[in-house]
Amino acid sequence: MGTIFWLTASLLFPSPTDSASLSGVKDTLSNSRLSFVGAVDGPNTSEGSSIVTVDTGTTAGWASSDDNFNLFSGDTIKIGDKTDYTVVDIINDANDNQIQISPVVDTGDGDQNDPIIATRSAQHTVTFTPVSTISDGAFRVRIKATGSGSSAASIDGIPDSDGFDFTANFDPGWLGCSTGSTSIEYGGDTNCPTGWTCIFCDYSGNNATTEQTITIGTTTSSEQPINPAPSSTSKTLGDADTYSYYVDHLNSSNVVIDQTQGKIAVVEAVRVTADVEPSIEFEIDGVNAGTTACAISTDVGTSAPYVAFGTLQISDFIDAAQKLKAATNANSGYSVTAEEANEMRLIGATGPIAGTTIPDTSCDGTCTEASGVGWTNATNNGLGYSLDNVTGTPASFEYSDDASGFLARQFSNIGNGETAYEIMSNNVPTNTEEVYVCYRITISATQEPGSYENSVTYIATANF
Repeated sequence: MGTIFWLTASLLFPSPTDSASLSGVKDTLSNSRLSFVGAVDGPNTSEGSSIVTVDTGTTAGWASSDDNFNLFSGDTIKIGDKTDYTVVDIINDANDNQIQISPVVDTGDGDQNDPIIATRSAQHTVTFTPVSTISDGAFRVRIKATGSGSSAASIDGIPDSDGFDFTANFDPGWLGCSTGSTSIEYGGDTNCPTGWTCIFCDYSGNNATTEQTITIGTTTSSEQPINPAPSSTSKTLGDADTYSYYVDHLNSSNVVIDQTQGKIAVVEAVRVTADVEPSIEFEIDGVNAGTTACAISTDVGTSAPYVAFGTLQISDFIDAAQKLKAATNANSGYSVTAEEANEMRLIGATGPIAGTTIPDTSCDGTCTEASGVGWTNATNNGLGYSLDNVTGTPASFEYSDDASGFLARQFSNIGNGETAYEIMSNNVPTNTEEVYVCYRITISATQEPGSYENSVTYIATANF
């Protein structure tokens, strides 16, 4: 939304000699942004293309927007005969008079001087204080309308370069005043001079001399007057176009008794840009011994690069945990998968014991890398894991998903050709989400002595 401008008219414009000035007159616009009325540069715009070139100076006089400024991503525009193009981007390069649109240019909409129109609308809130008491009178607000052609040009829904446009179906019910009833007339009507649109607030009895408010349009953009387009192709960018308006106090014969002139300023909106690169953040944190994860107090502490179980006891669980953190601005969120290089192998083993492993657990049944089973019996040996949501609900399963209280799976063994499985994800952009990975291991009495090692890799992927 553009900056709202208002000027106190009584300070800038002398009052007519035959009337008094209403005090505190101002017209506050809910949006002071200029509309856009340009033309297609036909030779450089092709049907079926998403790129439209705005003509920069050889257009007819009606096309006073001769660049791609004051158009913004998401704007709805009319090009030629089509009314539902959307601005995707403004092209800022050597061809900075171009815009990208969706859908592509329709048949017949890429011709030289086809119109490019984007309307900006605003609710006008006019406030003032009468200085005279008049019986059965009216307050009239005159808003500048186009002076070219017939008065119909001021109510065709197309932005004008010399005034505010009202749509042909502008409803008097969209007007409001502090007291009395509202009505509207257009230039050349009985009580509205040519070149203006007039809003009336008729009242009965004597008016109060307290502040009055007249609203023109509602808070819905389709029920508001349309702001002007730039006043000319020679207009200086950043300099506001100003338009006069009048607040008149009329008697019962519609004769002006008091009058004040004010000014409305409209200007191009400032395009503020910044680039945000696609990003994903992923972090592995260690967890101290004695931390509750997966409803179990961990036996050993971990760091980011190490899960050191220490000395294993026969048929006795050792529990450890790490915390995974993920965040992304990707439109379709992120996914984290886990995989192990192989089962835990005996380090330096040769001869008959070469290839000795602590196997992946089968839990208390037949858990796999793809499906979990409860695991609370420490005589069912091996290595496995479970998950516990800390922030949000990104985990693909949780320890509590089984009545046993510890639903577990094997890590996907890529050394055996298994597929890495997703352990946490979200399908929308998200701030940091956290999950505990709860590692569990137990061995049998016949496990070969020595030191064992494995590697578990977590792969975080942003989904754009």
